[in-house]
Amino acid sequence: MKSNKSIKYKNSLIVDIIPEEITISLKDGPEVVKWVQDEWIEDKTLLPIICHAIRMAYTNPQELIDLHQKHIDSQKQIAINTK
Repeated sequence: MKSNKSIKYKNSLIVDIIPEEITISLKDGPEVVKWVQDEWIEDKTLLPIICHAIRMAYTNPQELIDLHQKHIDSQKQIAINTK
């Protein structure tokens, strides 16, 4: 049986931790960040990043949401500049 831990923080973020993946998402919304087990097995440098993101989801969810939005905006800008 799979273990699933889902935690809601201040009605803004949900942290889902199962053996194969870790997902932080907006309540009733899209994923903010997601990692699958193969990623952290292949690249051990992701482990502190994942831990930091989980900590931010609990301690400062708005900052994590803002960082996610900045990342999306920068990816959009890169796409525009490469056209």
